[in-house]
Amino acid sequence: MNIKIFKTRIDNYTKKEILNFVNNSLNGNKTKQIVTVNAEFLLKSKKDKEFRDVLNSSDLNIPDSSGVNIAFWKNKRKMKYRYPGVDLTLDILKELNNRKMSVFLVTNKKGLVGWIEVANAIKDTFPKIKIRGENYESSKNPSEKICKKISGSDVVLCNFGAPHQEIFLFNLKNATIKNIKLVIGIGGTFDFLTNKLPRAPIFMRKIGFEWLYRVYVQPWRWRRVIDAVIIFPIKILISKK
Repeated sequence: MNIKIFKTRIDNYTKKEILNFVNNSLNGNKTKQIVTVNAEFLLKSKKDKEFRDVLNSSDLNIPDSSGVNIAFWKNKRKMKYRYPGVDLTLDILKELNNRKMSVFLVTNKKGLVGWIEVANAIKDTFPKIKIRGENYESSKNPSEKICKKISGSDVVLCNFGAPHQEIFLFNLKNATIKNIKLVIGIGGTFDFLTNKLPRAPIFMRKIGFEWLYRVYVQPWRWRRVIDAVIIFPIKILISKK
């Protein structure tokens, strides 16, 4: 059910199977980590063994960008579902709202939004969720102080960006904090939830051109886009594994 890209595991599931994993995790008593993997992640994991090891230790690695589909094509496999981080986050928040569960927001101090602003945006749509949070310096290691604050929350969402958010959450998971069901790195999702950044029109998302809209909105991302839409496909096509 999975493939390896640059020695990093990518899981291949339908949307229904992914949401079943989420529901089972919320019913369980062990902390699970979900990673939404895009081309940038894979290029970084190719060079960064620590990041690659964390991704391969994750409980679920979901394809998050259309570029990853090239790797499936090369491996003669069909990608069952591409699940953008913002869409997965909204579906998880919907389930938390239905269950009246809790979420802890770890927001980057240097990001566009703080956790209270994100919490207010979430409350507008999902009023039954219990929300706490912390504006935290982007780090790979959670402090004892923040571990105590997070304790008792059902889900933890972190927006440090890769690789820091995945390594931070991996270390948080292994800190055996009470009651955490799921930890997920969600990159720029908080910026979308608070309307700091607009999402691409639906038709652009469906045809895999959301990256083009991101360049239009954030021109400074052009180097990252080149990595994702040019460098990554070339490396995939010339790689032996």
